Amino acid sequence: MGPAPAVMANENGEAFTVLRLRFDARSPKALWETPEAVGVIANAPKSPEALRAALAAVDARSTAQFHATESLSVVGVGPVLDSPDKVQLVDFAHADEMLALRINYTRIRMTGLTMPSSLPWRPILVAPIPAGLPPGRYKVEAVWRAMSAIPGGRPLQVADLRETFRFEIVA
Repeated sequence: MGPAPAVMANENGEAFTVLRLRFDARSPKALWETPEAVGVIANAPKSPEALRAALAAVDARSTAQFHATESLSVVGVGPVLDSPDKVQLVDFAHADEMLALRINYTRIRMTGLTMPSSLPWRPILVAPIPAGLPPGRYKVEAVWRAMSAIPGGRPLQVADLRETFRFEIVA
């Protein structure tokens, strides 16, 4: 088992976790076949592999329904990165029926640094949904932005990765 997940907070003090889904020689295609996605999961598991499986089971084409928000988390899988790359949740905003996450990540290879070897990984971000959302339909949007450094870097010439998911809180 790898190191404990990194539990952090953004500028607003909101807690979140970034887990690393690492390359595994026993199943070398798993990392590359894991799609970039976002979803809402109740009682999110703690391991990257279990989160990947739980997110794969979520049907992004239909609206998921939940009865309470206390155990819900937004789970987002980002792009394949190199071992020295970093991830940071910059903002997790809630306005009306929208939950918006802005996530920055580094792309060390695009900054001109030479890396003799690097193990690829995918970030899996887990952010608890604010408690007390009233019943209704919601849309989650996760925007992943490539940066030259974290913190304080400049945006890189890479298109933002946008992922969306719809869910409903029912009474």
